[in-house]
Amino acid sequence: MPRNATETITAADLRSDARARGKRNRAQGANAEMLVRAELVRLGYRLVERVHTPWRIARDGKGKIVGATPVERVSGDFRAVSGDGRSVLVEVKSSPGRLRWSQLEDHQVRALNEHHEAGGISLLAWVDTETWEVKVWQWPISNFGPRRSIR
Repeated sequence: MPRNATETITAADLRSDARARGKRNRAQGANAEMLVRAELVRLGYRLVERVHTPWRIARDGKGKIVGATPVERVSGDFRAVSGDGRSVLVEVKSSPGRLRWSQLEDHQVRALNEHHEAGGISLLAWVDTETWEVKVWQWPISNFGPRRSIR
């Protein structure tokens, strides 16, 4: 990236910056998931397992990885079992300061709702990346919906 106002920004600079930002975001997400897993165990949930998302890797002509896209959407980030034997579905989000409804994708809201309506326990876990505090809410969350946020 340019060091002063007279330097120009090239497409390569933008790609490099986007790659660095993506790497930071992935590391932040992995840290958040690790914290949430530990919190779920602390709360007494058993058999806490990460739901793995299958990815399709894109390579250039030289075999270098140039991108990746999810092959399919999964129902949540973690599965577990409650103390009374009920199924637990957990969606994990991380962001600084607050969790915005807009951070949830439609299929994630549908999965949390369907799991709850089927008698399971649906949880939304959020890691505040400013403080690394973990919060876990049972779904549905009152006063949380479109154009709303929670802390």
